[in-house]
Amino acid sequence: MAQPEKYSKLQIALHWGIAALLVVSYFSADAMGEVWRTLMRTGETEPTAAARAHVLVGIAILALMALRVVVRIVKGAPPAVETGKPLQDMAAKGIHIGLYVGLLAIPAAGLAAWFGGVKVAAEAHEVLFNIGMILVIGHVAAALLHQFVLKDNLLARMRVK
Repeated sequence: MAQPEKYSKLQIALHWGIAALLVVSYFSADAMGEVWRTLMRTGETEPTAAARAHVLVGIAILALMALRVVVRIVKGAPPAVETGKPLQDMAAKGIHIGLYVGLLAIPAAGLAAWFGGVKVAAEAHEVLFNIGMILVIGHVAAALLHQFVLKDNLLARMRVK
């Protein structure tokens, strides 16, 4: 299959939709943590609205990421931008792979913890989330570097039209 020149409208919608859900997940994480700690300490808890939102957002992220992987397999993706700097190109590829894997593993671990009561999954969820945030920050920083320093219009490939 030939690589497309740009991302499809569905891929762009999935990218930005998942990004928006990640913001909600981030801001509801503390509430979820409180509910989880109460559950582990007492064996029972009444989830707050924010904790419920965190769980629902996690389910949505997992489902949308699974769809995103399928769409990427079917439609492909534009070729990676080559900077001529092998280390930077390798870092970009690593961050993208890490984001895909992480955005599947993070909600899966969270759901295993919440619905299955798997304590180690809760710990993995928290560690993976922190790693994921580092990857997201790196991804955003690189996109801004391309747009405003390198001025190569990289963001146009993911622009909502």
